[in-house]
Amino acid sequence: MHVVCSFFVLELFDVMSLSGQVLDHNIGVLRNMNTKTYLRVIIKAEELVTISLVVVLAGLTLLQVLGRNIEFFPSFMWTEELSRLALVWLIAFGSCYVMARGEHITVDVIPLSGRVNSVVQMVSVLVTIAVTVVMAIASFRYLDRVAGQRLATVKLPMGLFQLAGVAGFSLMTLHGIERLVRLGSMFNAVTSQNETNEKENNE
Repeated sequence: MHVVCSFFVLELFDVMSLSGQVLDHNIGVLRNMNTKTYLRVIIKAEELVTISLVVVLAGLTLLQVLGRNIEFFPSFMWTEELSRLALVWLIAFGSCYVMARGEHITVDVIPLSGRVNSVVQMVSVLVTIAVTVVMAIASFRYLDRVAGQRLATVKLPMGLFQLAGVAGFSLMTLHGIERLVRLGSMFNAVTSQNETNEKENNE
């Protein structure tokens, strides 16, 4: 446990030195592109992949159940490894899809409104982005440790498990940046509206 915590802290400090430049670059790119089109394509792809993985996982699990409980039904050893691989990728893409739609579970402890609520949400998104960037880089670096290793039965690269982390956390980072840009625009709009109202009231 101490080793895992130390590794996470070291990765955090290593990434935070570059995270500001990366975020500034990505936010600039998102501002200059058609965000709605980008969101439709990415979210639709995540949805299709997630649905496909659910079907694959259900089929593999069914084969395992039939092979273990029906005598004349053949038992396939490769279904267990493929099931684990499908589950890992399902979690990765499912998390991206849920984050893109803003449907992750949240708990509002203190009711806030207006600009304060926007600031709190932006801080929350920034923390989320920091964590996903750290985890994406950590998953990418771990690929070197399993390079050349293959699964026992299907002989697929072991790195496919870590690659799911790279893809999932990278997409979540992208969705987080998009949400941060959107929250910033909303904050500016609310601020401008409040300033306009104050000027009208003073007049």
